[in-house]
Amino acid sequence: MIKKNMFNLALSQNSITIRFSATLENVDESVVEIKKFIGDVIQNEDIFAIVLAVREALTNSVKHGCKFDPHKKVMFSLQLENNKIMMEIEDEGNGFDWHTHIKRKKKVPILETSGRGIKIMKAYFPDVKFNEKGNKLTFKKNIN
Repeated sequence: MIKKNMFNLALSQNSITIRFSATLENVDESVVEIKKFIGDVIQNEDIFAIVLAVREALTNSVKHGCKFDPHKKVMFSLQLENNKIMMEIEDEGNGFDWHTHIKRKKKVPILETSGRGIKIMKAYFPDVKFNEKGNKLTFKKNIN
């Protein structure tokens, strides 16, 4: 039997790994844990960028990837090494056609509530990559 609401956290000196059931409450809990982890080692301006990009990516995984199905899982990992941060997010969803979204030039209407996530991530992280299926995201950044 699959546990409906699961949240597992693993910490080491320079990494955090979280695996959770696809709910927005778990996105919020993940962000709290990530902020605690990076709070002592990363400067405030980088914390804002990291938290914003992570929240966007985790929310997209829950909403679009897993379709709010709490039986599906989202995996997050963050590693800090040599003034670099690397994060991976993978969900159990079907993936999406990220090629089309990356190439899209059309502006999102100001009152629209979605459609900006990838642009936000790319604004703060110069190295954003998806796997071919479109259910795994890796992003990297140099930090101070």
